[in-house]
Amino acid sequence: MTFQNKQFLQLLVIALALVTTFLYSVIRYTKTAFEEIEAQREQQTQITQFKQQFARFGDAVVRRVESIANAEATLRMAMDLARPKADKSLYVQDVIGVAQDRNLDVRFPLNHVLSTETLTGMVACRHSVRLGK
Repeated sequence: MTFQNKQFLQLLVIALALVTTFLYSVIRYTKTAFEEIEAQREQQTQITQFKQQFARFGDAVVRRVESIANAEATLRMAMDLARPKADKSLYVQDVIGVAQDRNLDVRFPLNHVLSTETLTGMVACRHSVRLGK
């Protein structure tokens, strides 16, 4: 093998190594860039879906609250409770009934209890519900 052939082969090997390295780098960079773009697109899609589901859930809550507010039992309770010295404990069962009609869970905030009679009525109601009476 002549000196020229050896130099040509060395130059060819170096050129192939450089081209291979360059192509590998381009392919790797392009793949990484596409993966990042795809991940961002997927994240945007998930955020959009979450916002849509949250809006639908909010609309459902609004419809449920409006139906409770417009229910005859609610209107009757509001008119009766607007009177002076109205007994709130009389309406605990009505509240539970209206809520159960709409598949809602009733929670009584204890910090809003105004009288001992109200508290007694709610506790008695809760015990009767728990015991299945």
